[in-house]
Amino acid sequence: MDLLRRQMVKHPAGEPQRWEKIAAAFGGRRTPENVIRAAKSGGAASAGGSFDQFLRKRKPLDPRAEVAAASGNAGGPDGVDSSWSAGDDRALLNALKEFPKDTTMRWEKVAAAVPGKTKASCMKRVTELKRDFRSSKAASEAAP
Repeated sequence: MDLLRRQMVKHPAGEPQRWEKIAAAFGGRRTPENVIRAAKSGGAASAGGSFDQFLRKRKPLDPRAEVAAASGNAGGPDGVDSSWSAGDDRALLNALKEFPKDTTMRWEKVAAAVPGKTKASCMKRVTELKRDFRSSKAASEAAP
């Protein structure tokens, strides 16, 4: 497992033929499919994946928001705050930059990176932000 972790760091996600290169480090004793299965089993998943790195690097949450979320007084129908602060929007936009469209389970990762928000609320907020951006852009182009 240690060799697998080191190889996953040496050959990061997105590298062409990543799993073949990692499997080659085992001297032909493992196929790429075996290596992928071992990595997904969780033994090597904490080797510094981009999602784990993102969570470690993000700015700390306002302690007042943590208390509200823990007490269940967040305000939404399922205990999730339905209002978005500027900090929430920043966290959402940073998460969208960190996890591009081709990322697997992108919205789950985005929601995990925005404290107190669900996948559905993040998707809805992105739609709202796009709509607001387009309408403000159209208004500025229409102005003389």
